[in-house]
Amino acid sequence: MNQDAQKIQKRQPTNRVFIWIAITSIFAIVLALQIWRNVEQTKNLQRELQDVQAQQSAANVKQLELQAQVDMLQDDNYVLKLARSRGHYSLPNEIIFNILEENNLLKQEKARRDSTGN
Repeated sequence: MNQDAQKIQKRQPTNRVFIWIAITSIFAIVLALQIWRNVEQTKNLQRELQDVQAQQSAANVKQLELQAQVDMLQDDNYVLKLARSRGHYSLPNEIIFNILEENNLLKQEKARRDSTGN
């Protein structure tokens, strides 16, 4: 019986160490999972931020384009030119000759400039 008591006493510290290791391992796994979730959430938020910044940049460019159009529309000479070219507006006692070949060349030149960004 004495030997059985000694074996039980030897097992108890081993059991305590095993329980401590098990609890610590569970805690470490839970902590690692939480860290992984936080890292993934941070990555998702960074991607979202980049998307929003790209949208903001596009909106700023559009705003600048619209402001440029507003500025041009405040110029009387530009409005008159626009009315004459698009609205087929003519001044009193003015005769308009529409030359198709010249108009096509002008449209091609404008399209070329628009495509090159100049």
